[in-house]
Amino acid sequence: MDHERTSPTRRIRQRFAAAFPIAALTGFLLTGGVATAANTCNQSNYQHAWVTVSDVEAHMGKSGWVDLTPGLGTAPMQIDLLDATSTDCFLASLGVTSGLPAGSYQQIRFILWNNVGPGNGKGKGKGNGGAPVTPPANNACSSVNAYDCVELADNSFHPLNVNVETRTGLRIPPGQIAQGGLKVTNGEVVDLDLDFDACRSIVAAGHSGQFLLKPTLNRGEADISPLLNGTVVVANQPSNGTVSPGNTPVPGANVYLEGPASNVTIQGGNSTTPVENLVDTAVTGTDGSFAFCAPTAGTYEIVIDTDSMPTTKTASNATITTGVTPEASGVNVGTIPLLDDGSAPALLESTFTTTNSSAPGDLITFSGTQPDSSTSGANNAVIPPLAGTLPAPNGAPLPVVATGSTNQLNTTNCPDISPAPTCPGSGTNCACFTLALPNSNPVIGAVGSTYAAPTANPPSYSVVGSASNLDGTGTLECSPSALTTDPASAIALSANPFVAPGPLLGFAGCL
Repeated sequence: MDHERTSPTRRIRQRFAAAFPIAALTGFLLTGGVATAANTCNQSNYQHAWVTVSDVEAHMGKSGWVDLTPGLGTAPMQIDLLDATSTDCFLASLGVTSGLPAGSYQQIRFILWNNVGPGNGKGKGKGNGGAPVTPPANNACSSVNAYDCVELADNSFHPLNVNVETRTGLRIPPGQIAQGGLKVTNGEVVDLDLDFDACRSIVAAGHSGQFLLKPTLNRGEADISPLLNGTVVVANQPSNGTVSPGNTPVPGANVYLEGPASNVTIQGGNSTTPVENLVDTAVTGTDGSFAFCAPTAGTYEIVIDTDSMPTTKTASNATITTGVTPEASGVNVGTIPLLDDGSAPALLESTFTTTNSSAPGDLITFSGTQPDSSTSGANNAVIPPLAGTLPAPNGAPLPVVATGSTNQLNTTNCPDISPAPTCPGSGTNCACFTLALPNSNPVIGAVGSTYAAPTANPPSYSVVGSASNLDGTGTLECSPSALTTDPASAIALSANPFVAPGPLLGFAGCL
């Protein structure tokens, strides 16, 4: 994996090779966000190395061993050591969004959990410590009845032998830490950056079919990655045209890191409009906190909404925070207010079409957008879809629907369109969809400034989509492959559900 160094021990990485505009929704969005490390082993090729972590400690000089992940012992988390999105910001992958405490780090170790008996994970009081443990809900190693495993190039799974590591931990000694030790100063917002060498970390035990874990870092270094983090709280009701943060955290909110913008063709013409790039996504923890591995230099936005506010359990407005600038020392964007919408999400139902020369259709990845300011030069921010979107995103940030050729569409994904729509003609494929979005216009503010109250309803949206091959490889099709409805004639969702005249977006020149 490549690194862009801003100082001898500080790394800023672009975590995804393909970010928005929607025209680039390939490797990240259509594959569920997995960006695996490149493996070029001579003897074997390892796709994934899943381990379940119950604790992470650091030896910090006179302070001795310090627990970096309090509470993880009763709720261990499974990560892929060969996945850059898990190991660039290692603690954030384990739910710690505050970054590394200030101090000098001479040695690091993480203790594994693999559910192999009553003594598991207790090493020196760490791991589960005898307390009840909640195993990871989604266990990638379930097919081999383990919580630590390796997936080979042939897609076969094999348990990893980690018995010792559940007691003493996987150690990263000083020789594998950048410059022989890491120093974090007060005010830095940084996380661990671990770059594992697949070939040296996973060892086949002869011809026994067993695999051992001996973690070795590429270039012999653990380093530091800057974090971009903050906290989402319930907003106070608007006063004097502004929205201020309250004190109640919002858990489970959708957080999208977006930007810089790229131009997307407006449906029905030759003009374009700027749409934010979708760089990364997160979900707030129980305390409302979130963290991203900071992207490369540039100006970004953070867009947040939720299906369920803490008290009312209704949806929120979207909040768009502009002017987010990553720094080599990391940045905390502070407290972001999320306003209670007081209602269920708004539903937009319509259709997409693709005109194909030979293929039976295309995959359309789509979302709603709202402007990030009231000026004519506004960018269009991608608004996280809410529950009720059809088809459901299925773990990916944005929904995907497949166009197909039929005389009368199945209205499962657009139940309120009546009569059922039909594809407009020979060689044209179509698909129904429903977008569930905040039933309101956004709250907008810049980092370190005030947030403006939303403009009056009805909520207004544009819809943006990209076309790619039906085989799911992310190969872009159609000309252009990305389209958006005209933001100057935004769709006012004046009814719920609002049935837009279709097709909303029509893709031409598809293969």
